[in-house]
Amino acid sequence: MQSSEYLKLILDFREQKSKELKRLISYSEAIALWLSESVLPQSGTSRKQVFTRYIG
Repeated sequence: MQSSEYLKLILDFREQKSKELKRLISYSEAIALWLSESVLPQSGTSRKQVFTRYIG
C-alpha cells in the first residue's frame, strides 16, 4: 500500500471518529486510534514488527 493510500485511510478514519465522538479529533489522535484499533494485533507481535510491516 502506498503512503497516499494510508493517508486517505487515516483521514477517513479521523472524520468517522470525529462524528462518533461528536468532537473534532487531531490528526495525531486519529493516527493513534487508527493504529490501536486497526493495525496493532491483539497479541504476539511487537510494535517494531508491526511498524516494519505496515510503514516501512
